[in-house]
Amino acid sequence: MTRLSAENISIRYGGKTLWQVDRLVLPASRFIHLQGANGSGKTTLMKVLSGLLKPDSGKVSVGLNALKVGDGRVCYLHQHPYLFDVTVRENLRLVLNSQRLSKKESVSRLDEAMSWAGLTELAGQSARTLSGGQRQALAMARAWLCVPPFGC
Repeated sequence: MTRLSAENISIRYGGKTLWQVDRLVLPASRFIHLQGANGSGKTTLMKVLSGLLKPDSGKVSVGLNALKVGDGRVCYLHQHPYLFDVTVRENLRLVLNSQRLSKKESVSRLDEAMSWAGLTELAGQSARTLSGGQRQALAMARAWLCVPPFGC
């Protein structure tokens, strides 16, 4: 099973070490709960673990391979996700357009994602009119469609 691991990672901010992690190992397809005070670096840690930000020291790996910034092997879903100003269906289709799928596969995956997230009835609704919970569901469906090797 693929795993995400970090060794000796740290982030410095304003000349001081914000946080340091000696060793962290997360199995694939697991959810984690990260808790801490405001400004303690929780979001920064998640950005480092997902390959959106390079740590000041140490390394993050997926399986045996080092994670490089922006390589897309780990999915990061922020608590306030950005949604495109189009319908629910089009938000999901934008993810699928970047994948090499047949039209039939694309339609099937899109329908499956909407059903999985409970968004089928909202397919034609503008994403900007969704409630907070519906926005989260749409963001999770988009992440689910990405299908990174490590899992989401």
